[in-house]
Amino acid sequence: KIHVNCKTNCVILKKMMKVILLFVPSLLFLDPATAFFVAPNIARAELKTKILDLASETKRGLTATPEQTQEMLKLFEKLEKLNPTKSPLKSPKVNGDWSLDYTTSDSILGKGGFPRVGPIVQNINTSDLTAQNSEVVSYFGIPVPRKVTAELTPKNSQFTEVKFKR
Repeated sequence: KIHVNCKTNCVILKKMMKVILLFVPSLLFLDPATAFFVAPNIARAELKTKILDLASETKRGLTATPEQTQEMLKLFEKLEKLNPTKSPLKSPKVNGDWSLDYTTSDSILGKGGFPRVGPIVQNINTSDLTAQNSEVVSYFGIPVPRKVTAELTPKNSQFTEVKFKR
């Protein structure tokens, strides 16, 4: 066992953290789970891996339990805080085709309806504030491609409201 004198050592540790954060605030991220500093790119990579693993485990969210859904939301919140792109909706990095690997939307997942087969692709265009989901639905074993479009209404430089049109 190691005995730690918290009155002395905690104060020293706090002072060291302040000094470290004073000199390199953008280089370090305090991981609350381990209480260690890690580089943001490492923290982002670890969070992305956890998100993709959970997405796969829950079949894009189709079989997610309420606990898994909450865990996923927590992971997303942590990842959003580490986003190096300060205004994502103004960045061309957002535009293009994205694989929809996880969603909480019952309609996109096909819950209670016909199953989705293959990838679900979302095309985002921040220039004209539109999005389009493309998927293949299996109707009695017959694969049928479908698309649905959406309007994007920015709430701020980071978040947007998505309204799908039928």
